[in-house]
Amino acid sequence: VLIIGTTGDPATPYAGALDLQTRIAGSRVLTYESAEHAAYGRGVACIDDAFYAVISGWKEKNPDGLAIAFPHWGKNYMWRSRDQKQIADRMVGAGVDLIIGHGAHMMQEIGRRRGRWVVYSLGNGYFGSEGEYARRSMPPYSFLARLNVNDRGGAPAFFLRLRPALASRMRTAPQSRPRGRPSPTSSASARP
Repeated sequence: VLIIGTTGDPATPYAGALDLQTRIAGSRVLTYESAEHAAYGRGVACIDDAFYAVISGWKEKNPDGLAIAFPHWGKNYMWRSRDQKQIADRMVGAGVDLIIGHGAHMMQEIGRRRGRWVVYSLGNGYFGSEGEYARRSMPPYSFLARLNVNDRGGAPAFFLRLRPALASRMRTAPQSRPRGRPSPTSSASARP
């Protein structure tokens, strides 16, 4: 696992990247010296030539290994961009097998690049948007993802399940409730 950390990121402390490395055996931290969120000059995708070099080198040593990227990219409340498609092509070219993006605050398209699946953005999940979807005329949905990885005779195989979720606080009105009690509203009952 390659963990990318930025020393001065105001939203994602570098100490978190170091802590995560202690929890995942064999992981590495790629460190950026920057005060920007997510370290990358074009938007917020934490990738550059150092990222591609690390992935390519790892894939050369582990040709049957499974490389999964979780880029924080995309413009807020916008559909997939040309930059995201180009970055996805470079990631796959470097050896990434699956891309699951986030950061655009809305679900984006799902597609294939060079035979590999790309989920451009999962969206906000249950994170509230305080009316942003309506103001921007965007669909208030996200994906909840579950990724299963299995060893199938020495080669990893994965199964990704995506479930749609209504992500608009204006529609779902989250409320506190005792543990184990059903939500007063849910994505199943709060349909558009």
